Amino acid sequence: MLDGTMTFDTILIVDDDEASCRRLEAFCRRWYRVDVVRTAADARKALSKKGYDLLILEVCLPDGDGREILKTLLASQPDPPVVLMTSAATDVDTALHCLREGACDYLPKPYAPEALELALRRAEKLGRQLRINRRLSGLRHEAVLLGESAAAKTLKAAVVRMAAATVPVQLIGEPGTGKSAVARAIHARSENALEPFLKVNCAVGSERQLEEELFGSEDRPGVLELADGGTVLLEAIQEMPLSIQQKVFSIFREKRLLRAGRERPVQVRLIATATEELSTLAGQGRFLPDLACEFTAVKVPPLRDRLADLPQLVQHWFATEGGRFGCAGAMLSPETLGKLGEHAWKGNLAELWNALERVALTAEKGRTIPPGAFSFLLSPAGFVDDGPLLTLEEMERRHVLRALAYTNQNRTRAAGLLKISVRTLRNKLHLYRYQGIDIGECRQSELPMIAPSASKSNPRKEK
Repeated sequence: MLDGTMTFDTILIVDDDEASCRRLEAFCRRWYRVDVVRTAADARKALSKKGYDLLILEVCLPDGDGREILKTLLASQPDPPVVLMTSAATDVDTALHCLREGACDYLPKPYAPEALELALRRAEKLGRQLRINRRLSGLRHEAVLLGESAAAKTLKAAVVRMAAATVPVQLIGEPGTGKSAVARAIHARSENALEPFLKVNCAVGSERQLEEELFGSEDRPGVLELADGGTVLLEAIQEMPLSIQQKVFSIFREKRLLRAGRERPVQVRLIATATEELSTLAGQGRFLPDLACEFTAVKVPPLRDRLADLPQLVQHWFATEGGRFGCAGAMLSPETLGKLGEHAWKGNLAELWNALERVALTAEKGRTIPPGAFSFLLSPAGFVDDGPLLTLEEMERRHVLRALAYTNQNRTRAAGLLKISVRTLRNKLHLYRYQGIDIGECRQSELPMIAPSASKSNPRKEK
């Protein structure tokens, strides 16, 4: 069942079926405050008076078409997750159009309580992500393109070229360099900027889950279908199994896919992120050569190659995020900026944002921040350990757990610091649990120990 840590507070149900409304309202009132209306006109009135965290919308209403209603609702209240309900098989195509327009899920009637709960879970997850994206979009979407260093100028020029083209793009770079933000910048500057931008992390989940997320299932469209006309970002594409690569290549070439016994037109732009060039992986037998040839490579530089941009990056962060931490107008002294320029920044932009967040928690509004505030970064990399000599396996385990603690259990960021894939990190954690090891043993008190050495003790490249 849904737990008590909910993102949403109030939801609006729009449905002209009285019996359906009663069941749905009773189910949702266990977690939310619920308002119910029966027509599109009443829905518009309700939205004009009150903001809602979630909309549950019947596609066919007495006074409106589902697609047009959705456009109106999204215009009235930007970015609310919308769950659609369809009462007839003929409504499914309309529902699919609405999904492409911005709805997050749909439920064919009649639906089981389990299906409704799953839809609410998905909407909750999307709601949390939307809030994070709204908060960080100005920071990470634009900040990654800031700066006047040679590396930054080269990246900006590449973004302009790729935005004007339609070819698939491969963004190559170390973890934390902002590859996903560069992908969004390319999409935002393209002629299809108003079309969907959807992403899939190829390193998360099983092969079957990845296949269903991309291509859909009998009763649910996948990302490639939902993003028709727009862009699909394939994160960590080097983790995609060869069998799925072949299907992606076929759909890309033929511009259609087969789902539920029916061919559906699909035309999307592919942007992929990876740590190595796909042509290199293809030469090693780890990637489909035909698919690798379709991508144009763009390198996203590490932060150490654009240290001249640090002042502008830091200034932008405090201008956009400082107010959220109560330190608007705070700045770094020239001495502090100089010290930051001496740091290795193995975690790249992601490590910089994390460091600024930690400092902002104790910074004062309008004050100049001294170098000592970043002592957790600037402490010596080496240390003497008088404890017992550990095996390599034990040292690795402790290092993995420290990386998780340093990133507040964020597996993606921890994997980036460790220079391994999220899938590899997940497999290690499964092994630790199987061995009966308490993977929660690493505490925040150990954070200063991980900052300077997180990426030095494991120099291997991500597989």
